[in-house]
Amino acid sequence: MGLYRLIYTSTVNTLEHGGLQNVVESMAYENDRNFITGMLLMDNGYFVQLLEGERAAVSQRFIEIAAEPYHRGVEIMVCEPIDARLFSSWEARYVAKRGQSALFLKRYQGGETFNPYKLTAANAQRLCLDLAMEFSDAENKLTFGKSENVELKIPATTS
Repeated sequence: MGLYRLIYTSTVNTLEHGGLQNVVESMAYENDRNFITGMLLMDNGYFVQLLEGERAAVSQRFIEIAAEPYHRGVEIMVCEPIDARLFSSWEARYVAKRGQSALFLKRYQGGETFNPYKLTAANAQRLCLDLAMEFSDAENKLTFGKSENVELKIPATTS
């Protein structure tokens, strides 16, 4: 069937307390179960997610994600065949408005406040890659604000 990459963006619907952690844990589980790699970025009420995997798995996963009640305004930025994966696992990252994240946001969308609707598909992909490289020492960790950390144990998959 071949490998595909799909990048989508959405606006976050209201989440209950602890809801973001549940969303990330559910995404990590489902993506791992379906051999999907990539990255989820979130901040400022937005998600952008890059998914890589077999075409049928990525398509089915996107249909499931788009139907989730915590998404609205879901838009596919790109869906295309690929020769190889960019990511060996699935990760989630909080996009901070300071430090290196802010510099990446300025470079790829023109401002420091995360708004994936201002990103091109190519820049969304570059942002994911840059953030993955910048924070590789904190692999598979998602920071919620200043002090709360959630450890995601996501086994690496092969392409």
